Amino acid sequence: KGIAWVGNHKKGIIAYNIDDPSKPYAISSLELPKDARVWRITITGHYLITSSTNQGMNIIDILDPKNPQLLSSLPLPGPTNQVVVKDNFAIIAAGKFGLHIVNIEDKRNPRILSSLPLEEYIFTVCTKGNLAFLSGGPNNTGITYCIDLSDPENPHVIKKILHPASKVWDSLIVQNTLYCGTSSGLTKVNLDNLEQKPERLTEDIKIS
Repeated sequence: KGIAWVGNHKKGIIAYNIDDPSKPYAISSLELPKDARVWRITITGHYLITSSTNQGMNIIDILDPKNPQLLSSLPLPGPTNQVVVKDNFAIIAAGKFGLHIVNIEDKRNPRILSSLPLEEYIFTVCTKGNLAFLSGGPNNTGITYCIDLSDPENPHVIKKILHPASKVWDSLIVQNTLYCGTSSGLTKVNLDNLEQKPERLTEDIKIS
């Protein structure tokens, strides 16, 4: 609706009017609790959820973009590297703490529903149906955990997918394909056949 929401690592969130993309201008901002260090933002309905490198998550009402209101803050173990929303649940990639599932039905009183430790550091999460795909890994090998969310109080790993060369930094599902951005290129996994090995789409790309 002509508004761009920006997560600012030090300041919180800022709303920009982008009706004229060549001349964006700030219309509001909201400072968050000290050291929130906003990392990513997720929008669901007229609510914005921030992820934070060291401060859990915040839920903000953005119905009036000129006057965003902080509704709640929830401390969480580890960083909240990325958040996706499925129904009334926030699915959180939580670094070395793996997965957190938070009930956000009451936006003023979110609560941790369950957690699932994973062996490797997790940067990113995306979902399809009752499955969540959490990705990350050590420096030399990327990994994606396929997790069954059909019972949000008892999530469990049903498959691990290894990616060649390097860790996964970001991921996205388009139609029935999981795309994973790694330090050395892009891999894809056909979700019709989870037994398939990831296909390398690019040669190694060194980025400084």
